[in-house]
Amino acid sequence: MINTMNFFKGQGDLKNWLIEETEFDARNLGKYEAVFAQGNGYIGMRNALEERYVEEVRNTFITGTFNKAGDEEVTELPNLPDVTAMDIFVDGYRLNLQSGKVMEYSRVMNLKNGETTRKVVWECPSKTLVTAVFKRFVSLKNEHIAAEYLELSCDGSAQLVIETGIHGDVTNHGAMHFENLRRRIYDGITMQFLAETTESRVLTAVHSACRINREEKPLPVMGRRNMDLRWSVKAEAGETIRLEKISCFHSSRDLAYEKEERSGNFERLKADGMECLRIEFDKGYDKLLAESEAAWKEFWKNHEVIIRGNDDFDQLALRFAQYHLNIMVKKDDNRVGIAAKALTGEGYKGHSFWDTEMFILPYFTLTEPQTARTLLEYRYRNLYGARKKAAENGWEGAMYPWECAWIDDGEVTPLYLGTDVVTGKVQKCLTGLIEHHISADVAYAVWQYYQASGDQDYMDRYGYEIILDTALFWSSRLEWNEKKDCYEILDVIGPDEYKEHVDNNAYTNYMADYNMELAERIMEALPKENKEVSDRLDQKFHFDRLIQRLKEKREKLYLPVPGGNGIVPQTDQYMSLEPIDLAPYKASGKVLGIHQDYNMEQMGKLMVSKQADTVMLDFVMPDLFSLETKRKNFIFYEDKTLHDSSLSRCVHAVLANDYGMEDMAYQMHQAACSIDLGPNMKSSEEGIHSASIGGIWLSCVMGFGGLRIRRGGLELNPKLPKAWEELRFPLVWKGQKLTVTVDKKGVTIGNSGNCPVSLMVLGRNTRVEPEASVYVEKKTYEAVIFDLDGVICHTDHYHYLAWKEVADELGIYFDEIINNRLRGVSRKESFDIILERYDKVMREEDKKKYLTKKNEGYKKLLEGMTPSDLPEETKDTLMELRKRGMKLAIGSSSKNAGLILKQLGLEHFFDAVSDGNAITHSKPHPEVFQKAAAMLNCKAENCLVVEDAEAGLIAAKSGGMDCGAVGDAVKSLLADYKLSAFRQLLEIVG
Repeated sequence: MINTMNFFKGQGDLKNWLIEETEFDARNLGKYEAVFAQGNGYIGMRNALEERYVEEVRNTFITGTFNKAGDEEVTELPNLPDVTAMDIFVDGYRLNLQSGKVMEYSRVMNLKNGETTRKVVWECPSKTLVTAVFKRFVSLKNEHIAAEYLELSCDGSAQLVIETGIHGDVTNHGAMHFENLRRRIYDGITMQFLAETTESRVLTAVHSACRINREEKPLPVMGRRNMDLRWSVKAEAGETIRLEKISCFHSSRDLAYEKEERSGNFERLKADGMECLRIEFDKGYDKLLAESEAAWKEFWKNHEVIIRGNDDFDQLALRFAQYHLNIMVKKDDNRVGIAAKALTGEGYKGHSFWDTEMFILPYFTLTEPQTARTLLEYRYRNLYGARKKAAENGWEGAMYPWECAWIDDGEVTPLYLGTDVVTGKVQKCLTGLIEHHISADVAYAVWQYYQASGDQDYMDRYGYEIILDTALFWSSRLEWNEKKDCYEILDVIGPDEYKEHVDNNAYTNYMADYNMELAERIMEALPKENKEVSDRLDQKFHFDRLIQRLKEKREKLYLPVPGGNGIVPQTDQYMSLEPIDLAPYKASGKVLGIHQDYNMEQMGKLMVSKQADTVMLDFVMPDLFSLETKRKNFIFYEDKTLHDSSLSRCVHAVLANDYGMEDMAYQMHQAACSIDLGPNMKSSEEGIHSASIGGIWLSCVMGFGGLRIRRGGLELNPKLPKAWEELRFPLVWKGQKLTVTVDKKGVTIGNSGNCPVSLMVLGRNTRVEPEASVYVEKKTYEAVIFDLDGVICHTDHYHYLAWKEVADELGIYFDEIINNRLRGVSRKESFDIILERYDKVMREEDKKKYLTKKNEGYKKLLEGMTPSDLPEETKDTLMELRKRGMKLAIGSSSKNAGLILKQLGLEHFFDAVSDGNAITHSKPHPEVFQKAAAMLNCKAENCLVVEDAEAGLIAAKSGGMDCGAVGDAVKSLLADYKLSAFRQLLEIVG
């Protein structure tokens, strides 16, 4: 099957805005119907061709109109009566590109304005040459409106018949959803089609009107479930026949009717539909398109991500993703979610999954927070179904359905799937039964939104309750293992759906722990922050009791840790599974190809993964494990992952970039872009992949743009691929509109809001004032110089104990507050500070005696140190810096630096040690750092100092060096970088 997609049709102002289908092939219809789908979040319309083919799937959806076709079915989004089909006859021959001869063919999707244009030059069997131009769009201005346009001409005189109308003979894979059909034609050109869903009793009204540039009147044609208008005209050679068709859609689930009691008739829908059509039909196709174009222009003005690089496909793919993100959700309706196939096909029945929270919501959270709020309000309105599901399973709290539809439908996952390739039996669908991580995913998304938006009203009304209710579920879901003396989470499916009935899935366990820990923090803080909200929720959840329960459960919850090989086990069973050579499946590029050889039970015994699982955990919790562990996990699991889920490659792209695998990251990103746009012409037949569409933005902005919501703040640590020169993207942070521009040399952040914004850029604390911009240059360092105490290790307490012994002997009051003044200064200066409270004059020889005594006491305490006292994070970071070729040195005022390094097993690790034995001036004099730089043969401006004391920061700056602060030093204004975690050094040095 030939790939007929052309991504380079656009030129000038339309460069990287157009996708072209270059030739007709009926086998490719499904792909283009989905990829070229049009909509506005209320209406979704597959782009089926106007002339009809056996291979077509003609879909129109109105969001939220769910219905069950039968008692044995689950609810699904019904296919509405179609308005797009046109039958065209030329001298009695039906326009059909499978007959006659196609002389010219081009169909173009314009992502800039949402219009498709198709031109066909067709030689019909009578040898007449027919030129047809079709145009179509769904209005972004008026959500009820769709419009079509036809131009038809022939090279000779011909008898033309054009027939179009409203067709109710539509189904969802054979399931009929509508009854009580009512059809009528007004004034010869206006068609009205009313219908009612069979189970949910949703009323729908479809109205269409047509005009043609000829005097002939149309003939009404009524079928069993269809109605059409038929024009018969004699066209002269070269004469152009033009037809416009404007349609509008309404349903009784429209927001306008939400608070109205259903009266049992269609009168309101009829009246609104007729009035809407009257107004919009008078405007005509071109004016309606201009209005819709203006709305699209405004969207792109506020949302466009711009890539400047050497592969135009990257820019076009990103625009394709943003186009579909904009039309997949009704942004003001909290009764509906985002379907796995959006509104572009019948796949997954219009249901919402965890895809929304983990792969799509980040886009809206950081660009359209109001839309993100609407989607999270939808999850609040799902709580009834979540509580019902938990109770039905014998648990407490809220257990979110794996698949959601209408707000009060509850769990709508089908009970059965297709046929088992080995046994021939019908497969049971287990995801709705045991894929439980979605409850924590929703809580996670709520908190991400809150951190990014600061929307306290949402949290007070909805967010806190979601987090507490899901935490309550997890606390009841845990199972006690007496033998292991711990709680476990047994019999689940993690993100990797090739592994069913597994125990202690790492992603699930850690997310459950996160959910419960978050609830703990909320309940402890809320009484002080908002007593009214606290009291309301306390009545429901009994804070004291639930806090205690969560603490007890979390303390004993089993959380998988890296084994001897450094790998975090995905499940209890995974590491003992049978290895399999996946090379043939990876080389074939065929999605789900392994299903031809193995059934689910067999794959459960093989070391093969469908998608990111433990790797997904590293994405959502980047500070959980060391960089070395995360990198090992990535390499280990990627080798065993077939990426048979469209959710997989975008996450791998982000993390590969984080871990320095730039080439793989770019390959994964382009593979994610190709899930719907790639050469597999069958990949999107049932609809585009909504999560993958969100993943394109995610891998671009969170991957190459380095954006993270971390520790409650916004961070940017970009790493552009080699093929890109610049990346520019808009953000909304705490209500302020930002524009981020990344190039090879640094990052520019513009703030068009009215409040200052503080964020971390390339490891530096950055503040951007309103209506201003800041440029942060990407610096390159040759060396890192570390203070020892409080940075590499923590001997402060040993110092304190040794000084306390001396002070007690002299009868001098000394506590930890006074001890803080001693940090970063020499032993002699420290003693002088202590003696400020001594009411006698001490001789120099006595001072020397006590200084010696303090040092001997301190050294004795140090002898108890071992390499295990070196924090794992510090060790991993030092090793990674060494791998990157960074020169490393110690710059400490301590005369015991050598002993400490020996005890820690670092005696020969550093390239240089500048300590109190080699200097004449202690900090804040820069001598100790200057000597370290000299020993490393590095210029001061190429050195980064890491310090935990104000005196050390002063010394670094005085020596002309940049400095990173840890511990209490982060409060200082002198620090160039404020490190909340030691591993952040890796982001700073690049």
